[in-house]
Amino acid sequence: MKMTDLGELIAGLTHIRIPIGYWAIDVSGGEPYIQGSLLYLIEAVAWAKEFGLEVMIDLHSAPGSQVSHPARCSRRTPPQQTHR
Repeated sequence: MKMTDLGELIAGLTHIRIPIGYWAIDVSGGEPYIQGSLLYLIEAVAWAKEFGLEVMIDLHSAPGSQVSHPARCSRRTPPQQTHR
């Protein structure tokens, strides 16, 4: 997304919600998550400020995972699906 895209999308909006995983801030203990999204979050918040929008940062995933298999955004290969 580019800043110009945001400008076209916000007509009539007062805030935006940005979901993030905890790994946007901290990855430790050999976790397989790809880092680098924190810089994009900071940039998105700055863009929203320029447009006068409030930002709700939603912790979309916490340490320990909510599922029994590796997250889809990890470097691990997801479990094989079986079709019956």
